[in-house]
Amino acid sequence: PHSPCPASENPVYATPATPTGFSQTAATTTSISLSWKKVNEATGYQICYYSSSLKKWYYYGGPTNNKITSTTYDLKSKTENNKTVISVKAGKTYSLYIRAYIIHSKDDEGNNIVTYSPKSSVVKCYTAPKQVTGGKLSAYTADTITLSWGAVSGATGYVVKRKKSGDASYTIVTTTKSTSYKDGSTKKLSSGTTYTYQVAAYNGNDNYRGSYSSSIKLSTCPANPTTTIKGGDKKLRLNWKTVTGASSYKVYLKKGTTYDLVKSCSKSTTSYVITGLDNGTQYSTRVIAYRTLDKGKNAEATYS
Repeated sequence: PHSPCPASENPVYATPATPTGFSQTAATTTSISLSWKKVNEATGYQICYYSSSLKKWYYYGGPTNNKITSTTYDLKSKTENNKTVISVKAGKTYSLYIRAYIIHSKDDEGNNIVTYSPKSSVVKCYTAPKQVTGGKLSAYTADTITLSWGAVSGATGYVVKRKKSGDASYTIVTTTKSTSYKDGSTKKLSSGTTYTYQVAAYNGNDNYRGSYSSSIKLSTCPANPTTTIKGGDKKLRLNWKTVTGASSYKVYLKKGTTYDLVKSCSKSTTSYVITGLDNGTQYSTRVIAYRTLDKGKNAEATYS
């Protein structure tokens, strides 16, 4: 008698483990850098992106083309058949997950036999916003500077860095969700001093920031000059002490309800005599320190 033929068996193929540690490590305006831990048995990895507008998942990498075999990847815009199916743009949020796969062998028709791991948790990832523009001075005093800038699409906040005149490098002074910042409100700035600022927008958190703005050079105004006045025959003599950062001083005399400019003095001048006055008359005067900024604009001190 013949022995019975053994029953046919369906082969069982191993499934790789799910990659762990899937996270974003960096961003530009057009790319998202990703990393994860190696799965030893995996042939490669597939990163999956959900298009909320198309309500469909798209894939980066796979067993047949654009294979991802390392544990890092820079995700950028994706095209299929000369058509952009995934557009990675500045200041956007993307939902991603990853899975590993193993290519075992080919079936009877020559196709790869592939098994996939369970997918990882979905991770929200961010592209950096565009560069900040429109930085300008909004207000100043002898110990504060308020700067403002234009809002950037997709930004969830801004990083402000500053360097004082004479410093070699910048220091980050704040992160803020506002499009303005008052520097010196916590720790006072130096009077009559130039400070240079740069601002960058970020998306998600401040690790994913765009390029810093062009330098914004601003200044505090000079301090209030300490002035003494001595009367004389049809004249008044004003003496004052120089203040840090002053480019010039201006002397004013009150006539009626307004103060009229009577003399502009150089930064080294510390006195001036107002003549042609009436004896026995009380006069009010002011000495104001000025600091010339870029493009000839003056920062005016509070009056003495």
